Amino acid sequence: MKIENKSIYFAYTSYHVFIALLMALSKHNEKDEQQLVIIGNFSDAEKMYKSLVSCDNSPFNKVFYLRGEYNLQQYGSSYARFFRYWGVLKICQDVISLINDEKITQIYLFNEERAYSLILLNYISKLKGRIKASFIEDGTTIYSSYVERKDWHYLFLGKIFFGLWWKNVPVMGSSVVFDDIWAFFPQFVREELKNKSIKSIPTNLIADLRTKKIASHILSNYGINSEYIDKINCMVLLSHSSVINQFSEYRGMLSSLIKKMQTLGYQITIKYHPRDNASDDFLGLSSESNINVLHSSVPLELIYVLGVDSIKVVISDMTTSALMAQLILKNTKVISIGALLGSKDERFLNMLRCLGISLPESFEDFDQCLVMGNA
Repeated sequence: MKIENKSIYFAYTSYHVFIALLMALSKHNEKDEQQLVIIGNFSDAEKMYKSLVSCDNSPFNKVFYLRGEYNLQQYGSSYARFFRYWGVLKICQDVISLINDEKITQIYLFNEERAYSLILLNYISKLKGRIKASFIEDGTTIYSSYVERKDWHYLFLGKIFFGLWWKNVPVMGSSVVFDDIWAFFPQFVREELKNKSIKSIPTNLIADLRTKKIASHILSNYGINSEYIDKINCMVLLSHSSVINQFSEYRGMLSSLIKKMQTLGYQITIKYHPRDNASDDFLGLSSESNINVLHSSVPLELIYVLGVDSIKVVISDMTTSALMAQLILKNTKVISIGALLGSKDERFLNMLRCLGISLPESFEDFDQCLVMGNA
C-alpha cells in the first residue's frame, strides 16, 4: 500500500522520545510512516537511539541520530561556542536534507526556542503550507506563567549567525507556523496559546509501552530490569543543580525529608536531574542507608510505566516529573515541594492542586503527606 503521510518527530530529551512513542503508536498503520530524529542534547542520547533501533515493537519506521550539544564543554569552551553556532547550522542543513529526501509531510517539534527548532520553523514558513508543523508540549512551560527573556548577547549573536529573523520566544508554542498544539493536559494550557487548536496526547496508549515490552526493552539497555523496578517504593526527584545551589535551604530540607522517610521505612530511590552529570552524586546521597541513586539519564517516564504496582510515593518540585507521576501512577502519592521552595507561580500551583498533587506548605504538612502515602 502506498504511504500517504510521513511524520517526523525531533527529540531533544528522553521525555520527548516518550511522547513521540505515544504519538507514533496512535498513528501506526499502513498508510502513515513515523520517523524519529534524536538530537544528542541529553545524556545517553545515543543509547536511547540504539535501544529504539533494536526494538522489535517500535512504532517508528526509521530512527535517526544526530550529534548535539550535550557535554561539549569537555572539549573546551571555545569548541562548545563554535559548535553552538556553526555546528547547529550544519545539523540543521542535514535535517532539512532529510526532510526533503524523505518527502516529509508533517513535523512535530517539542521545543520552539532551541536553535534547531527556530531554523526549522523559518524553513517551513517559506514552504507555503507544503509541510504541516505541530508543537508538542515540552513540559511545564505551556501550563505555567513562565516567560522566556533572552539577553541581548543571545539575540545579537543569533542574528549574526542564523539570520535577522532570529528572535526570543517568550512563550513556547506560539509560532504562527504551528497548526496545532498537543498536550497531556489540554484544559490547563495557558491563555496565550488558546488561539490554536489544542489536542490531547494519546494517554490511553501508555499501557501499550508495557504490554508491547517497549519500555522494558529500552530500560534493559540502561541496565534496569523488572526486579530492580519492583524494589522501588519511593522516588525523590531532585531539581537541577543550578536550582539546588540557588536555594540555600534546599540541602538541609532534603536531608530532613530523607530522615523522615527513613524513619517510616521507605526504600528511597534518588534521581538527579537529567541535565546534571549522570555519574556525579554531588550531594553524596549514595552513602546514606536505604538509599539507591538511579542514573540520571534513565528515562523516568518508562520507570513509571513499569513501576505502576511498586512505586508508592513520588516527591518532586515544580517539574514535569510530578505531572507524569500523577498521570501514569494511578495509585501513587505524588508530592511537590514547590510551595516549600517558595514558588510564586500560582497558575501552575493551582494546576497541581487540581490534579490532586499534594503541595505541603510546611514540614508538618509534608510529614502528614508521607504518612498518608505509607498507609
